[in-house]
Amino acid sequence: MTDMIETGTYRSIPRKISQLTDFVTPEPDVFVLAHLGIPDLARDDWSLSVTGMTAKPLVLRFDDLVTFQAHRITAFHKCAGNPMKPAEPTPDRVANVVWRGIRLRDVLSRAGYDSRATHLWADGIDSGSFEGVAVAKYQKDLPLAKALQDDVLLAFEINGAPLSAHRGGPVRLVAPGWYGTNSVKWLRTLHLADGRAAGPFTTRWYNDTDASGIRRPVWAVAPDSAIVTPAAGEKIDAGTLTVRGWSWGEHDIARVDLSIDGGASWLPATLSPRTDKSWQGFSAQLRIDRSGPMRIISRATDVRGEVQPMSGARNASVAVEVQI
Repeated sequence: MTDMIETGTYRSIPRKISQLTDFVTPEPDVFVLAHLGIPDLARDDWSLSVTGMTAKPLVLRFDDLVTFQAHRITAFHKCAGNPMKPAEPTPDRVANVVWRGIRLRDVLSRAGYDSRATHLWADGIDSGSFEGVAVAKYQKDLPLAKALQDDVLLAFEINGAPLSAHRGGPVRLVAPGWYGTNSVKWLRTLHLADGRAAGPFTTRWYNDTDASGIRRPVWAVAPDSAIVTPAAGEKIDAGTLTVRGWSWGEHDIARVDLSIDGGASWLPATLSPRTDKSWQGFSAQLRIDRSGPMRIISRATDVRGEVQPMSGARNASVAVEVQI
């Protein structure tokens, strides 16, 4: 039986975005979220089963992972938010970390996946109740095309340290560029199938309805940004104000603009290049010549031209209000 550090429904420990000033977020400053509780499993007791549409089903122990080549990737890690409040932005639940693990693709290749398979189901060890619904296991799925990308890992380290139970250890799935809900923690089973998983976290929760009324899974991260400095509520002097923050998304961010008049006008920020799937820093100098409260808004646009919305979406812009 797996020990539990905590049980309960949707436990979230966010961080203040103003704390996230480093390019690589220190592990203690990374948000924590658990839908069903936090299980505690020792490395020696961990195993991973690869089942379904495979030529050779596998059972891997932790020591077996060293038979695969290890890889590192720097990637932003973004919470999709509470599935009961899909349009509520959560800029405080983002981080940028260095994962180390083995490529999921290498494990699937060893198992010999069937070319007719379309999806990979990933099961965690955690179980319990969410919103009054009994859940036998936390289960998500990825299209097989995503699962086979080079940067999708079975991770066992974060920022050079072994994954703790709070981080999904001993081993978790990491799908860079996609919302954190898809990076299943406390991983125990990978199952290849010719359709989507039928669990409540794929069918009932974590689906958004688009403008045409079609429900789509919460997978890829849309362009998003957050201002780190100045901090919300900060008292600043009139004159030149330096604004800094982070922007992120599945696709590279091409530009970030800032507004201090509710979006009536925008000033382009300087944008840093991307490393792997990392977030990108932005900065700008604003000339402030008035007093009183002021709201600063950031807006990201990715290389495909998709623009961060002002409202009504999980990636909507969030204003930082300061006092002059």
